[in-house]
Amino acid sequence: MSIEQPGYMARHEHHILSGGDLAGTGKSLLDVARDAGADFDVSYPEASYINPGTGTMVIPRVEKGKYRGQPQNVFVVRKDNGATVGLHSHKYPRTDGYKPVLRTAETLFPKCASTLTLFGKGEKVVFGQNIGKTVDLGGGDVLKPMLYWTSSLNGQWTTAVYNVMNRLFCQNQLIGMTPIISVRHTVNHDHLLDMRSQILGEQVKRATVFAEMAHILKDQAYTDAQFRELAYELVPDPGGDEPSGVALNNCARKRGAMSNAWRNERDEWGRNRWAAYNAVQGAEQHRILARGTGGRMDPNRSLQRTLDGKAQLADRAWELLLAA
Repeated sequence: MSIEQPGYMARHEHHILSGGDLAGTGKSLLDVARDAGADFDVSYPEASYINPGTGTMVIPRVEKGKYRGQPQNVFVVRKDNGATVGLHSHKYPRTDGYKPVLRTAETLFPKCASTLTLFGKGEKVVFGQNIGKTVDLGGGDVLKPMLYWTSSLNGQWTTAVYNVMNRLFCQNQLIGMTPIISVRHTVNHDHLLDMRSQILGEQVKRATVFAEMAHILKDQAYTDAQFRELAYELVPDPGGDEPSGVALNNCARKRGAMSNAWRNERDEWGRNRWAAYNAVQGAEQHRILARGTGGRMDPNRSLQRTLDGKAQLADRAWELLLAA
């Protein structure tokens, strides 16, 4: 199962995405993980190399201290298919793959799983939980609060929890860039269980603030000319006396994606600042960050780049639209 990020939808399609009662979808994370192939076991074989002079295998080991004699590095290898998903020092905690964090999240918020995505061969994972009540901005524009959890076996992501406002009209995923909590990879995630009230409280607070700001933006008119100025401020022409054609085309493509999204937004919701923000955010999520080799659109690429902090246009647009 992957996190679906389709384009704009008709209002009658909201029920397809709503997931029913947000307090409990009826789906267990463990079941979702099993269906997605994310419940695999892992082993930690010693890292070695072949000595080019003698042709013998060498396993570098720690020479002193409490880890003396242990291999300096270990691989993280999936037991189900033999794929290597990580390489770490001897101090790296051995865990049972993603099972500890999945069990912890399910214990914290049972039966409210929504989606799960594995990246690469299983090096990283993102999974979602529906937490909280929907926010109706009027006219069928509905926000669904969620939590996104990230974790990794290659060390690129910590175990972190992000607040998300999922806009059902277009499946824009408005992901908060500052995680509610973030912890290093550890053998025991049980201490996260003590953070349930902190996670819930912070998620509710952030969702409430976001909804209030959305209402304010929706009540403020915004013209086509203002949006063109916003697009150029977000993506100005490249500097230099003779910018390359590639650079110019790249800027024009980004502004074009925002302009197309703005036309969709304004025609559906009217010319206002909330529509302007969602035009930028939607263009960045569905087109700019999703664009891969050869122009192919990959929603998982967009999600990964967003969680890596690459969604800078939407963040900047939010600041500019609120400040004006």
